[in-house]
Amino acid sequence: MLLKFMQFCIVIAVIGSNAQHHWTPNNFLAGLIGVAAAFLVTLFLIWTRDLWRLLLHKLGYESRPRGWTIW
Repeated sequence: MLLKFMQFCIVIAVIGSNAQHHWTPNNFLAGLIGVAAAFLVTLFLIWTRDLWRLLLHKLGYESRPRGWTIW
């Protein structure tokens, strides 16, 4: 849910900046650039999260089991 909201905000920000500064005369192109920017930021965040989990795993910091467990 948070990623979808972030993607929506990025697309709106790119389209809004095009409306304010007119950096491209084609509104469709501004929308495509906004979608591409949202996609790249999402990939970056997901890759960063996966890298963080891999580093924690390699360093020996295992996450606790989720749910109810009996020792």
